Amino acid sequence: MTSTNTEKLPESYWHWKADDRFPDLKKALAHHHKNVDKWNELRRELDTALCHIDEHCYAIRILDSLHDDFCYGSVATDKKVNKFLKKYCGIYSADEAIPCELADSIRVLKEAQEAHCQKIVDLKEQVKVADEVRTKSWDDYHALDKKREAEFDKLKAAEKAAEKAAESEEVEA
Repeated sequence: MTSTNTEKLPESYWHWKADDRFPDLKKALAHHHKNVDKWNELRRELDTALCHIDEHCYAIRILDSLHDDFCYGSVATDKKVNKFLKKYCGIYSADEAIPCELADSIRVLKEAQEAHCQKIVDLKEQVKVADEVRTKSWDDYHALDKKREAEFDKLKAAEKAAEKAAESEEVEA
């Protein structure tokens, strides 16, 4: 491929700025950057989710301890507690009603933990897929870039040959 263009080529392919010169290369690079951004966003979301993996564990432990106290007759079920629950909550038998309420609360918190753990598993899969897409988009861009670099090398070789021929003509004249 010989160019009739009078543009003097730079010494290096990188100075030729092929990304700006060729729309297909520019588009491939933009597509790759979009994939990198998506991958980074998913990684940040996964890292954040992993930091909050034990979000409900203290509440579950406290409620579990209270549940055991009510079930097995600890200090929590003394007369003052029963009187308070009867007066303000309308509960007449704390050692029967409260353990059920606490068990429901514990169940809800554990379900929230499970949902969070499932979110982490899903995010890990999404990160894996995004990484594969990111790698593929880089490979596509790189292959196209190598093609453009080979074109540049051909043009540069032709330019040097033309310069050499022009020098030979000047010497002969």
